[in-house]
Amino acid sequence: MRILQLLSQIQPTGAEAYAIVVANWLSDQGHEVYFASDKLHSQTRQPFFPLAVHSNSLLTRIQSTLKLRQLLKSKSIQVIHCHSRAAARLAYWATLGSNIAVTSTLHGRQPISLSKKLLNIYGDPVLCICENVVALMTEKLRMNPRILKLVRNPVDCHPLTFREAPPEKLKIAWIGRFTGPKGERAKQLFLEVAPKLLSEFSDLQIDFIGGDAAVLGVQTESPRLKVQNHLNNLDKELSNYQLVLASGRVAMSALLCGVPTYAIGEYKSEGLVTRESFPSALASNFGDIGPDGEPTSAIDFKKIGEDLRQFLLARDSLSAKSERQALRQLVLQNFDHEVICRKIYNSYKSAYFKKNYRKSIPVLMYHKIPDTELNSRHRIFVTKDNFKKHLDFFKNKGFVTLQFRDLEDFRSGKKDFSLFPKKPLILTFDDGYVDNLKNVAPLLVQYQMKAVIYLLADHSITHNFWDDDGKEPTHSLMTLTQKKELLTSKVFEVGSHGLRHQKITEMTESDALTELRESKAKLEKDLSTTVSSFAYTYGVTSKRASELAEQAGYEFAVNTDSGGLLLEENPYAIFRINIFPEDGPQQLWKKTARWYRRYFYLKRGR
Repeated sequence: MRILQLLSQIQPTGAEAYAIVVANWLSDQGHEVYFASDKLHSQTRQPFFPLAVHSNSLLTRIQSTLKLRQLLKSKSIQVIHCHSRAAARLAYWATLGSNIAVTSTLHGRQPISLSKKLLNIYGDPVLCICENVVALMTEKLRMNPRILKLVRNPVDCHPLTFREAPPEKLKIAWIGRFTGPKGERAKQLFLEVAPKLLSEFSDLQIDFIGGDAAVLGVQTESPRLKVQNHLNNLDKELSNYQLVLASGRVAMSALLCGVPTYAIGEYKSEGLVTRESFPSALASNFGDIGPDGEPTSAIDFKKIGEDLRQFLLARDSLSAKSERQALRQLVLQNFDHEVICRKIYNSYKSAYFKKNYRKSIPVLMYHKIPDTELNSRHRIFVTKDNFKKHLDFFKNKGFVTLQFRDLEDFRSGKKDFSLFPKKPLILTFDDGYVDNLKNVAPLLVQYQMKAVIYLLADHSITHNFWDDDGKEPTHSLMTLTQKKELLTSKVFEVGSHGLRHQKITEMTESDALTELRESKAKLEKDLSTTVSSFAYTYGVTSKRASELAEQAGYEFAVNTDSGGLLLEENPYAIFRINIFPEDGPQQLWKKTARWYRRYFYLKRGR
């Protein structure tokens, strides 16, 4: 894809570090990436175009909008990733009437205003770095929660080595910029907390890192109390401290290095980060963001002073290696840049698809296609003759069948949307019954249609054992040889249905991820094909299962009777429509109508 990272940078912020990590990952994947901003404070591997984004001057905004349009056209940009309100505002006006998608990351507090409630300038989806941003956007700004996506900061964790033991010298540091509310926190710590700690602990040194003393508005008189602009190698020098007071990205880096961290930011103080307090710290981006839209809340600096005093008195027990290792693992689980950057790229694809095709795509779910009627209480079959009538209906109504690999080509920008069918339809078949080979494949060839079939990766399973209750007839599943024969028809795309038809939601998280990954890898190896989608067995899934499917490397995952109103609203929870034995033209007309998904949601609430 061709992607523009759009920022409004006057001074260094975490948004710039975030954008650079994402851009480098995208470039490593072969994408064309560009930067545009007022200025950048770090060197980038990608081309940089200076642009006045931060200005409030109406004339400058108009000029910048025209310049941005020229840049978008000259570089054939497909997606703009905005990293501030000013950037989103500029992108909104520059892309009006175009097929260029816009998505934004909300790095911090969003001031509440009527204009934000009436007009979404941020694009779709909107990426929120923590839970409090999600709460703010839904509860205060009334943004549709369906377009919000929780995607945390990507941190390149691998260079950050774990410190086995704390340093001998007793040093603590505040690290954060000296401007705005965060600067006020630093000043209060400097004036109210630091002197008392230095008085009690004669060997203590306290560093304030984030600007010069003049910006902070203080004077330093003690050699044990230092103020400096920055650390030359922050990630390496963090290990020189017994304790770091920080928020956001600095707090994450400190925890990764095994440095005890006291989370304090613009909005609040979360205190010493422990395994128990980690979820709360995560929700506020380690103290930077509240759920109410306010820039700050009251902080008890007397309590902070006492907390720091207790830490220094009992630092050996509070800095236990096992606790620090556990916290490092929690940060790795939540911020690893490989996982986060893939989520961001997937968001680009969803944004691009919705910008170019914002309609519901019917996804129909079939199972058995027997020669004759079955005595089945589950009613998950359609006879061969009826299925042929279904294909006649689809053909006469002008539907064009697609596979998920086709959708991926469009959403990733490989195919132009001028080629996208006016009436797309996706046919899916679960489990891999022999009658799919015998009855379905020849009919799909005859009608020049195609479908997606979800197979079990354990080829030793010969029948639908999950229905073995004495009341449901058993049906044969394809052997590995038959599965290979099925693919010679060239009308089926293979998806994973797991290893042995088990419920993802009944597994541990580790086992579920293994199930997703191993079933994909085994089917790809055994059938020499690419597996890009997963079907949850029994249609049973959860929000976490969707996240694991994405983490396992799938492009899509399909549900039953639940999911997004649009396919790209959540590609890992795609709504599918059950097809029953009695479904005829009237039912098919309804179930393939563009309004059916919303109708089903209003009727069933899912």
